[in-house]
Amino acid sequence: MTTGILTWKQLKERIIDAFPNGERQVAISRRIAISRYTVCRVLKPCQEHGYLEHMPKCGRPRKITQLMDRRIK
Repeated sequence: MTTGILTWKQLKERIIDAFPNGERQVAISRRIAISRYTVCRVLKPCQEHGYLEHMPKCGRPRKITQLMDRRIK
């Protein structure tokens, strides 16, 4: 186990790796020291869609480009 704070992606990978091995959600949450609700939130889309990456977002696309964003800051 690594020391320090895990990134969200690392956390998701650990949860998804542990689940197919037969480990229950409660056991995963206790081992990683996060809530069971977080484990459920990570596993639900993975079980439905079969992948770990973010789903495309719905809604209106941004009008401001990244270049414009940098100029504003």
